[in-house]
Amino acid sequence: MKKSLLISKLSLLSVATISFLFVISSCKPKEKGTDDVVPTVPTKNIYEMLSATNYSKMKAAVDKAGMADLFKGTATYTLYVPSDDAFLTARLPNFDAFPASEVEKFVKLHMMSGIKNSLNIGTGGYTPTFYNGGPSGTSISAFTSVANKVMSVNGRQVIGSQNATNGIVHNVTDLLVWYDKSGAWRVPTVYDLITFTSLLTQYKIGVDLETATTKTYFSGPDLYTALATDNEGLQKYFKSVERTFTSLKPIDRRRILDNSTVSGNLRSASMTSGTLATKMDNLKILVSGSSIIINDSVSVILTDGQGVNGVIQIIDKPLNY
Repeated sequence: MKKSLLISKLSLLSVATISFLFVISSCKPKEKGTDDVVPTVPTKNIYEMLSATNYSKMKAAVDKAGMADLFKGTATYTLYVPSDDAFLTARLPNFDAFPASEVEKFVKLHMMSGIKNSLNIGTGGYTPTFYNGGPSGTSISAFTSVANKVMSVNGRQVIGSQNATNGIVHNVTDLLVWYDKSGAWRVPTVYDLITFTSLLTQYKIGVDLETATTKTYFSGPDLYTALATDNEGLQKYFKSVERTFTSLKPIDRRRILDNSTVSGNLRSASMTSGTLATKMDNLKILVSGSSIIINDSVSVILTDGQGVNGVIQIIDKPLNY
């Protein structure tokens, strides 16, 4: 009898200990990134989530664009949603003042097919949005990146996320596009995509090439492909020649730009081995599978940043000039 009572007490003690440890482990903070969400089964679709008070502006945009049923459906999407405060800061007119087609463009520039989060977008690269406003109906790109577990899109940080039954909603710090006072959204150009890319924040294809020349090439109506060197490649190059970009003569800076500019909208899938003409020289291209090598030693490391007026291909070192 005493033995049975002892076993019962020990059993109760074991259960209590296990329960205590479970509670302690449940309360322990979980290290996670900004777009991680509590692993619960979602019960709301994207449209229902937009009904939250702080997303009323984006919900109004979805309604005006006639896209409510899309976000109630079963196909999966990623939607980047600025808070209502972000809309107020941008000083936008009420969406009722816009044509439905312009509002649809706005929403599509804030969405992507499938579920995009810090686990599957990699450390940085161009990701197509849902807006097919590029040449020949190509999708305009957004630059997505993850640094220190913080996800960013076009330089706007993701500060919170919620899983939906049909995708994921990311709360971002600001709008991904700008409003033009002429009454239209400014769809990203090649120039904008260069400035969005964190790899090129410092140089933007050379510190002070934000001149009329750059604007003419990459912000105008003509189609161009930019072969843009990332920061690391530029820094290594200038260190090897013991110079800085600002020490170059204006004509040399122009040569860098000209040899980085190809006429037309040249996407990676259309590149073939042979020669490629820039505004200054003929380049040698070698394509093998997904590898693209220029002039025997320059690698294309990020592909197809699609703007409304062309595309950007990021390379790991400057081209000879």
